[in-house]
Amino acid sequence: MAGPWTRHEALASGQVFEFRVWAALTEQSRGQLHVFLPLSDRGIDAIVHRLPDGAYIPVQAKGRSALANREVHLVVRAESVADDSVLIVSGLIVDGGLGSAMLVVPAAEFRRLAELSTSQGRPVYSMAFGMKLPSHSKWEPWLVPLDRLHERFGVSPSFLIPEAAEELAPFASSDRGFLGESEIVRRLAEADDLNLFRPFPDSETAGHWAAGKNRDCGCCARAPFC
Repeated sequence: MAGPWTRHEALASGQVFEFRVWAALTEQSRGQLHVFLPLSDRGIDAIVHRLPDGAYIPVQAKGRSALANREVHLVVRAESVADDSVLIVSGLIVDGGLGSAMLVVPAAEFRRLAELSTSQGRPVYSMAFGMKLPSHSKWEPWLVPLDRLHERFGVSPSFLIPEAAEELAPFASSDRGFLGESEIVRRLAEADDLNLFRPFPDSETAGHWAAGKNRDCGCCARAPFC
């Protein structure tokens, strides 16, 4: 399809942005980053598992399909960026890919640098960043070229996966095991303070795992403990 994304296609464009980010992280890290996607949308778009040290990184992806005054503009609810453990990833959707620069900023720094105001009686943060690097803006420390996105997640070509992790055989489950997993997932889904994630792609076991929901901000899943 040709032409710019319309307002009615905002949900679809957001999904396109997210999946392009997940694919870029998987490709650039050569499998050192595993992406888990939520089964229920409660504010966290993914949790990235960094294999070399086992860290889990909650991520919010905020894409835009058009520039305003040559900048990407974001307006987000304050409650959605209240969890300091969250990493915010933002950028521009272009034909067949992503823009040349990406914003990767911890939530605490985002709150410190963005403008706080209100919209319809609710607190919101607003900000804008350009796609040209170097940018000479206050956001420059958190901007990175697209092809180095993986570095902001703590991996590089020299940061190798431990041999033990490479030797793990793929998880094979029987039909009975699948039914057992499905029942566990169903029971966990009934808990209001848990959210469930599964791998994208299926690079780890087929099983789901749960992360607690941060009741302070009302939307953020925190991994691997809460």
